[in-house]
Amino acid sequence: MDLTRALTAIPAAAAGLGLALGVGCDSKDGALEYCTPVADAGNDQSTALGSDVLLDGSASGVAAGCEEYELTYDWAYESVPAGSAVDIGALSDNNSPTAVTPQFLPDLPGAYVVGLSVCDDLECSAPDVVVISVAAGDSAPVADAGPDQPGEVAVRVTLDGSGSYDPDGDELSYSWSLTDAPDCSSLSSASLYDAASVAPSLVPDCEGTYQVGLVVSDGDQWSNPDYAAVTVSSGNALPVADAGASSVIAPCEGRSVQLDGTRSYDPEGAALSYLWTLVAQPAGSVASDADFDDATLARPTFSWDLSGDYTFQLQVFDGEAWSAPDIVTMTVADTSENRRPTANAGEAQTVEVEAACTSDAYVFTCDDCEAQQFVVDGSASMDEDGDELSYSWVAGNEIEILSPATAVSGVITPAIAAENDTPKTAVYNLQLTVADCELEDVDTVQLTVVCTGSD
Repeated sequence: MDLTRALTAIPAAAAGLGLALGVGCDSKDGALEYCTPVADAGNDQSTALGSDVLLDGSASGVAAGCEEYELTYDWAYESVPAGSAVDIGALSDNNSPTAVTPQFLPDLPGAYVVGLSVCDDLECSAPDVVVISVAAGDSAPVADAGPDQPGEVAVRVTLDGSGSYDPDGDELSYSWSLTDAPDCSSLSSASLYDAASVAPSLVPDCEGTYQVGLVVSDGDQWSNPDYAAVTVSSGNALPVADAGASSVIAPCEGRSVQLDGTRSYDPEGAALSYLWTLVAQPAGSVASDADFDDATLARPTFSWDLSGDYTFQLQVFDGEAWSAPDIVTMTVADTSENRRPTANAGEAQTVEVEAACTSDAYVFTCDDCEAQQFVVDGSASMDEDGDELSYSWVAGNEIEILSPATAVSGVITPAIAAENDTPKTAVYNLQLTVADCELEDVDTVQLTVVCTGSD
C-alpha cells in the first residue's frame, strides 16, 4: 500500500497526534502509535523430495509498543526449479495462499523461493522470503518390459524397456532374463542379445510362449521385476482358448462343477484339442487335476471337496501350436449360506356333490356321493438360492395321492354315504414338504367335500 493511501486511511484524530508511519512506538502521552507490519516468512529449510514443506509466517507482526491490528497473509512463489509445476494452487488450506502456516509438496529437486507479505487495515509489509532447498531422494526405479508381442520361429524379436524410469531422474542400468520358454526350446537367459541394454533381442527356436523379465537399477536400488510375453508361431494363427464365465455354485448343486470351453476357436478353423488344469483351490482342499472326469474334454466336470474358489486354466491346441491360457473361477458357496426353501401347497378347494335318494313308506335310501378327484399344485414353492426342490405329498389313509413326489398331483377322496336333504361335510388335509439338499419346509392345503342326498 502507498503512503498516500495510508495517510488517507488514518482517522483525522490520529493524524492530529502526529503519528509516524513505519516507525513506532510510544507517544508522549503514553498512547500506542501505529507501526507498519513486518512480514517474517520463517527460516530457510532443507528437505528431501517427496516430503511436505511447512511454511510459517506466525512471527510476522509489529514492533513492541505498537498498536496491533489483525493481519492478513499473502504467500507467493518468487521462483521454483525449472520444469516444476508447483504454483499457488499447490499451497494447502483450501488451495489458498492466505494461511499463516500453509504447506506444499515439491515436485522436483532444487530451490523454491517463497515470499510473504502481511497487511493490516492500513498498510502492507515489504515481502520477506524463505528459501526451501529440496534434495533428490533415492526412490526405487520402476521397470517396464514393454507390451506382449507376437513372434515367428527363427525371426529376431526386439524387446523394449524404454518405459522404465526413476522417480529421482537417475540414470538406469538394465538387466533382462528369459524366465520361461516352451518345452521345445533350448534357449536360456544367455540367449538374449545385449541383455544389459534397454532393447535386447532374442531369436525363438520353436513355437510357444516365451516370457522375459526386466529389472532396472538406479545405482543404489533395484526395481521390482516386470514381464513381457512373446508368443511365437511359424505362420500358423494361434487358437484362442475361452474357459467360459466365472460363476457361483450353490451348495445344493452337487459335489461337481461343469466347465465349458466350447467357445474356444481356431482362426483358421482347425479342430481343437483341450487341456484343463486346476491352478488354485481353497485353503485345506486336497483337490487336484485327478478330480477331472477327463481334462481333455471341451466340457469336463470337476469334483470339489471344500467350499471356496476354484480357478481353472484352459489351453487349446490346433495341431501345430498351443493357445495362450485362459482362466475361469468357480465359487462353491458355503453350505452355511444355504437358505431354507418355502413350501406352497396351493389354495384350499371345496366341491359340493349330490347323491340320489328314494323313499319307501317315508324311509329314504340314498346312494353314496361318488369319490372326488382334485388336483393339488405345489409349483409355487420356491428356493431363493435357485436349488432344485424335491416334493412329498402326505395325507390320511383314506385319500389316494396319484403322484406323491411331484409338484402337481391328482388326489382322490373316498365316497361318502349321503343323507336325504342333509349336507355332510368331509374335510381332508394334505401336507406338502419341499426340500433342497439339506433344508425343508412344510405347507398344508385343505380339500372339502360337501355331500347331500336328494330325492
